[in-house]
Amino acid sequence: MTTPEVTSFQVRAELEDRLARDLLGPWDGPEEELPPGTSPAERYMLGRLVPRERPAAAEDPDEGEAVDAEETDPGLVDREVTAAPDGEEEGAEAEATIRSGSMAASAIGLAFSVPATIDVISVVAKWGRYERSPSETHETPQGRAAITWHRVPTGGAVEVRTDAEGTGEVVPDDEQPGVVIRWTVRHRGARRVVELSLVNGQRAPARAQDTARLYQVGLTVTALDGDAAIFLGHNDPSVAPPPSAFDDERLHLELLHRGTRQYAHGRQCAVDAFWRAGETQAWKLATTCFPAAEVPLVVPGRVPGLVLDMARLGSPELGRDDLVKALRPLVTGYRRWLAEQASRVESDPEVGRYAPAGEHAVVAARAVADRLERAIELLRGDGIAREAFRFANQAMALQRVRSEVVRARMSSPGADVSPLLREKDVPGNRSWRPFQLAFVLLCLPGLTNPSHPDAHRGLGSPDDAEVQLLFFPTGGGKTEAYLGLAAYTFAIRRLQGVLGAGSSDAVDGTRGVAVLMRYTLRLLTAQQFQRASALLCGCEMLRRERLDAGDSRWGTTPFRIGLWVGSTVSPNSFEEAERQITETRGNERLLGGVLQLPVCPWCGSGLSAGRDVVTDRLRRRVLVYCSDPEGDCAFSPRNSPGEGLPVLTVDEEIYRLTPALVIATVDKLAQLPWKAATASLFGLIDTECTRHGWQNPEFSSFCGPGGHPARGELPRAVIQPAMRLRPPDLIIQDELHLISDALGSMVGLYETAIDRLCSRGPVRPVLVASTATVRRARDQVEQVFARGLTVFPPPLLDAGETYFSATVPPTASAPGRRYRGVLAPGERLKSVEIRVASALLEHAQFLFDRYGSAADPYMTLVDYFTSTRELAGMRRLVEDDVADRLSSRQVRTRRKRPRVDELTGRMPSSRIAESLAELEHPFNPSFDSTAALDALRQNPEEY
Repeated sequence: MTTPEVTSFQVRAELEDRLARDLLGPWDGPEEELPPGTSPAERYMLGRLVPRERPAAAEDPDEGEAVDAEETDPGLVDREVTAAPDGEEEGAEAEATIRSGSMAASAIGLAFSVPATIDVISVVAKWGRYERSPSETHETPQGRAAITWHRVPTGGAVEVRTDAEGTGEVVPDDEQPGVVIRWTVRHRGARRVVELSLVNGQRAPARAQDTARLYQVGLTVTALDGDAAIFLGHNDPSVAPPPSAFDDERLHLELLHRGTRQYAHGRQCAVDAFWRAGETQAWKLATTCFPAAEVPLVVPGRVPGLVLDMARLGSPELGRDDLVKALRPLVTGYRRWLAEQASRVESDPEVGRYAPAGEHAVVAARAVADRLERAIELLRGDGIAREAFRFANQAMALQRVRSEVVRARMSSPGADVSPLLREKDVPGNRSWRPFQLAFVLLCLPGLTNPSHPDAHRGLGSPDDAEVQLLFFPTGGGKTEAYLGLAAYTFAIRRLQGVLGAGSSDAVDGTRGVAVLMRYTLRLLTAQQFQRASALLCGCEMLRRERLDAGDSRWGTTPFRIGLWVGSTVSPNSFEEAERQITETRGNERLLGGVLQLPVCPWCGSGLSAGRDVVTDRLRRRVLVYCSDPEGDCAFSPRNSPGEGLPVLTVDEEIYRLTPALVIATVDKLAQLPWKAATASLFGLIDTECTRHGWQNPEFSSFCGPGGHPARGELPRAVIQPAMRLRPPDLIIQDELHLISDALGSMVGLYETAIDRLCSRGPVRPVLVASTATVRRARDQVEQVFARGLTVFPPPLLDAGETYFSATVPPTASAPGRRYRGVLAPGERLKSVEIRVASALLEHAQFLFDRYGSAADPYMTLVDYFTSTRELAGMRRLVEDDVADRLSSRQVRTRRKRPRVDELTGRMPSSRIAESLAELEHPFNPSFDSTAALDALRQNPEEY
């Protein structure tokens, strides 16, 4: 039975508790009794210390008595001598190591500092030891009491003196004299460094080795009175030397994170520190093998009086002065906040300790405020920029609302579009976040006038351009920010029309690629293609409306988006696309190489490559139509004949039709020196076929100099001269931190050519990048792009506090990202992966059975790997070992065999797109994935 009152936040806490009890223990309380046939080593993998001394019977590795003796009793199996889970041979040397138990931990500890005035500290050691004795609840088949393992709480408290340097040792519990607490004290000026460890110095018995092992081990350290805050942080200003000003970035980072203290270092464990509000020193330290950390949520800042509704900002009713008034609070509020921060730099000695980092940060932030001021003044004085800004807001409002409609229809395919539009078209679904709107404004001058000083600090100099880096946490909305910039770029090019008309340097901005967006991973490319397609649909709808109203400035060329990726993802030529479509009609796959969208980005109707993708051989076009059965969608065959959805996924079409937005992977840049057709992406054309698009020697086989005769409804086509196109004005590089190492070297080489091809004389394109993790970004940008750097929002004095963003303490209504660590020294990595994966799937199933949809977020397990080899090995383990464990008696809650999907380069693009689409659906306990996928391909309209 479900319990609606329970939230996912509460379910997460219960999931963590069950994982801790399962992996660390004790599951049934401090004096638990394990089930018959189960040993502690088999039950718990964390917080375990094996005896330091090997058993006397195992001194001769040829005898193997310890192993043979315990193999006769399943309840005494030594986990250190079991074979690897994949059955691989490790060799004699590895086997001897495992036999001796030398890979397993026999001690844990921690190192910390206390002030020189502290002479004594209190240390409490706790662990559980397990003994075999007759069960109080279980019987053998003969009716006698079964022999099971019982936990005995063990430990004790000791005092450790820190007033003298040296080492010491004490036994905390006389019941196990071989278990000792050892310490080392070193005096370092105003602090005393203490290292503590709990050591299992016992000798392992020849049999029943679990009797000498320690479980659920832990050390807790406090002041002698148990309450005083005595533990120093590593950067405590009372004892730490002042930071060096040699490295400006490091000094600024220390300023930003000056309130963060690291109170201790763990030894084969982690350390939890406890401190009270208003105190800089911790009052308690405790070791843990299952540590937790929660990253505070970063939320957008609030700007009173600022208009954030995209529909309102895009309304023609909002006149020039009203628009400026709607945006002005962004600058006035920011300047007021900067003044407060500047006064802190002058008056706060804690901030002054990191001088001159604070002063430099304020100067950089005030420069950003000046740029925002100039951008608003640009909208006041430039009517074309103001109209383009309105267009961008209208397009973004459509994109946001339609995306919500699509998301709703993916969960409920039968829902009607019209009611959903009325429900979703509200300010909450179509509003900017302040940092998004500010970032758009920051880049407007450079996009309106590429030679504007805000984008170029000195034309002709080697360092004449900057990268605008959007730095915000994952999930904060970076994508919407640069999609808004893309929409503005589309509009300003169309409105400005031909630049330099009448001269030899004239370029046509009404057609051609306006924005080049690049990603490093194919998965990111597929995801962003779906989101950007909704924006292009919105732009195209606005173009049609304006053209119908008689405004010819927007041209007759549709706004399109192109996916320019490898041939394993999308076809390179029309013939290849036609062959794929013909093959697809045989099995009705939901997605294929040509079709990269699971649903229509405008209305959410399901798409099928076998039904909704058609070819036009005369025009050499591959058209994707919306499958709306009523034909009401704007991109259905009835409302958009001969064009369909404005998406291009065939390389040849991208070269001939030059869509306004091209989304590519960085490895595709290697095509530039080998394919002459790529020249059209940068406006390098001189002739045009009125039927097929831009001309290139590679297209001579189907487009000769004489043109084409009239065929059917198509008029006669001619080859005619064409004006050079305006090259891309905006380059967007997402996930900048991934452009590193060997990939960074490759991208850096091509960036020289890309930058030159997109430049018009000394004027370079606007380059925008985004990342959620940044370090040494200025050096990276200089080495890859040969540009300067502006980081937005600029960090100031406190981490996460930038006026445009703020951190909030984790609460049930605003939970942060929660991390748990698994420290299992001595265990094989594969064993840990099997056990952790099984536990997560098992306990998520238990919570789903108990709470229903509140546990849905935890029913999918995502695993990340750094190499394909690791991924392939773990996939086999999940399909075999994990699946078998979930259906065995080892688990408390059985679960169906999990379905395993990869989002890797080993999988075809169609499978990746299908997996991403399926992740939008809630967990269905009776879902048969194989049968459902087959049915889906046969009846995609039911998607």
